[in-house]
Amino acid sequence: MKITIIDSYDSFTYNILSLIKQVDSSIEIQIIQHDEILKFQSQIKQSNGIIIAPGQGDPKEYINQHKELKYIYEQIPVFGICLGFQIIGLLYNSETQKLVNPRHGEQVELNIITKDQLFARINELLRVGLYHSHYVNKIGKSLQVLAKDKDGIIMAIKHSQFPIYGIQFHAESFLTLRGLDILQNFLIICYEHLAKNE
Repeated sequence: MKITIIDSYDSFTYNILSLIKQVDSSIEIQIIQHDEILKFQSQIKQSNGIIIAPGQGDPKEYINQHKELKYIYEQIPVFGICLGFQIIGLLYNSETQKLVNPRHGEQVELNIITKDQLFARINELLRVGLYHSHYVNKIGKSLQVLAKDKDGIIMAIKHSQFPIYGIQFHAESFLTLRGLDILQNFLIICYEHLAKNE
């Protein structure tokens, strides 16, 4: 299996890579910088899963090149983390907003409100790590909310038609207690999609 990580020059990307290798060391991983994704569309299209990694700044600054790859994202399982989550939200008519007080290195309780394969074998209440200054404050009609935090901020979404997921928290952070399991669940989704489409 081949996974593409779209990197926004963020050190968390390599934590994600490390977790994937813990789940399955045989997985082939390619890292492509966000400002080169249009150049490498054919390589991305050959992936069995795409992870849009965390990054800095306003997601609106990243959205244009991702719009060009939307047709690929709707063919392959996609998992957006933090900035990646916000990008997925914007791709599907959500709104993002800047937090008054950025949440960097903060651990909060996640409330899983919709049962889904992404959270298989995980209790409804989970401690997760946040590192973000923007958030999705309103989701588009094609997206479903899977989880929120205690303040009602959206923490996880899923597309209603395609295997496209996003999480606001960092699965790869030590502050997220079941992050490895969440990433493993996404990789299972990728394996199942591959088997179904072979």
